[in-house]
Order: sequence, then C-alpha cells, then structure tokens
Amino acid sequence: FQGCKLTGSIPTLPTNLIVGDEMFNSCSKLTGNVPELPSGIVSTEYMFSYALGLSGISPVKPTGLSNSDCTDTFASTQITNDGSWPDTAW
Repeated sequence: FQGCKLTGSIPTLPTNLIVGDEMFNSCSKLTGNVPELPSGIVSTEYMFSYALGLSGISPVKPTGLSNSDCTDTFASTQITNDGSWPDTAW
C-alpha cells in the first residue's frame, strides 16, 4: 500500500503477516492509532514512515522482532514511544 491514498484507520493486520517493510510508507491519509502487530512479524522497516495522519502510542513490539529489523518504522509520524521500541524506530 506504499504511497496509497487510503483514508481512515488501519484495520487489524493479518495474523500471518511476517514482513511489513514499507507497507504503509507515505500513506498520507490514514488516521488514528496503529493496530497491534502480529506476533510472528520479523521486519517492520519503514512500515509506517511518513504516514502523517497516524497518532497515538506505538503498539507493543513483538518479542521476535529485533531492533535492527524495525529501523525507521515510525519515522516522520506522530506516533509516540511507549518505551517498547528503540529510538531508531522513529
């Protein structure tokens, strides 16, 4: 959905999602909170970067997701850090 013009909030993500890299990158019309991430996800690099309408607190980082696999997940968004993600996720 990178760069899409979807409007509204992000629905619940599929439980079998493994790689979310750039999935909602630059989707400027999405609003609201980011839903819980699937427990089996292994990479979220740039997943929500530049999704300017998103807000709220970041979802809990899944235990299998390493810090190096979530670089700039929330870069240039208004998501706030709840302490469960490294600073590089922003």
